[in-house]
Amino acid sequence: DENPNNNEDDKPTEGEQTDVQISKSDEPDPVTAGGVLTYTLTYRNNGPADAENVVITDTLPAEVSYDSDSSDPDLGTVTENGQELVWTVGDLAANESGVITVVVTVEPTASGTITNSVVITTSTPDENPNNNEDDEPTEVEQTDVQISKSDEIGRASCRERV
Repeated sequence: DENPNNNEDDKPTEGEQTDVQISKSDEPDPVTAGGVLTYTLTYRNNGPADAENVVITDTLPAEVSYDSDSSDPDLGTVTENGQELVWTVGDLAANESGVITVVVTVEPTASGTITNSVVITTSTPDENPNNNEDDEPTEVEQTDVQISKSDEIGRASCRERV
């Protein structure tokens, strides 16, 4: 064989399956209303075949605003559509993984539990679709700010609670 470099092709044959997965974590939890919250998305192709046309869609809670993200440069820039962030990964080789970090600001009026959802999809048949999405709940705490004031003479005192 004059050219042994063209003797292999790793494109999956029809019927081969893959297993893409995604998980999400948050920091800090609980978060203070008005504070910064960081989500970490970890994605992976467990194989055995390469995953084609992989897309990651992260749906932020209504109570946050998107600040920034950092990810593998191969993903390019994120596409924003309201509270939805989309990364077009393209092909993801078997056993390949990556991390995306998303930074948001929690609205000052937020309270209770907010939930962020992420989904990974591929056009390659996925043998385990149960690990293709993850929801991350975050507890939001309100601050209790108090202001005390008094006059110099000390006759009147006023205490306000905000």
